[in-house]
Amino acid sequence: MPQRSQEAAQNTTKCMENIKISKEWVTAEGVYIPKEQDSRGINHFRPISLLNVEGKIFFSVMASRLTKYLTENGYINTSVEKGGIPGISGCLEHATMIWEAIQRAKSEKLNVHG
Repeated sequence: MPQRSQEAAQNTTKCMENIKISKEWVTAEGVYIPKEQDSRGINHFRPISLLNVEGKIFFSVMASRLTKYLTENGYINTSVEKGGIPGISGCLEHATMIWEAIQRAKSEKLNVHG
């Protein structure tokens, strides 16, 4: 195992045992990248956040484990909650439901704002 990978594994293990998260893992550095090749004004750039790679790996593993635990133990109703759950396709279904509600509101002249 490469030295850097071994250090990351050791740090992750320590964090999980002590439930302490390194400050560097939760700190992002904001930078702007150009939208187009000849970007000049600030409105031609978009912001992105650069995060610590070890932290991203750690939180990805934790999110995966937590999602697995919650879905396998029935804490998440996947017929209702679909966002971010691997293997559950829901965006198209939810978009279709919203589209149908808007179309019904238009045809029946209903208020879509509630």
